[in-house]
Amino acid sequence: MNLFRLTTSRPQDPGFTLLELLAVVVLLSLTFTVTGVRLAATSTRAKLQATASRLRDLDAHTRLLARSGEPASLRLDGTQRHVNVQGIRSTELLATVTLPAEVTVQVRASSGDETITFDRLGRSKDYRVTVQAGETVLRWHVYGLTGYIRTDGPGANP
Repeated sequence: MNLFRLTTSRPQDPGFTLLELLAVVVLLSLTFTVTGVRLAATSTRAKLQATASRLRDLDAHTRLLARSGEPASLRLDGTQRHVNVQGIRSTELLATVTLPAEVTVQVRASSGDETITFDRLGRSKDYRVTVQAGETVLRWHVYGLTGYIRTDGPGANP
């Protein structure tokens, strides 16, 4: 009989240690955090691009209305979060774009007005549009005589 013999007893079904489980939980949480942040940024950028596209379409729609004989105006209503197209003679609301809550828009004519008026030939004064959501900003300049749109920011493509 050996009294000083060390016996190591191992269970038949070795499981995971607490340290291994903790490492897996930390890695998964880091992965989900990075993915969530990137997904949120992509979502914001998509809302920004969609708003910019709607505003560009609204400009084209207003020009077409004006050319068809109904002079119209494009106006930003910041309190109601709408950009409206309104007939000048009939004063009825012809089209509107509702802005998402996260997106802010500024429409400024070269004269400083927030209302852009289009004549019967579809011409207006030059104006600038700024669309912002968080830190992401899109800016473009609309040439009123031709309707040509030039982006002002890097990678900004309305």
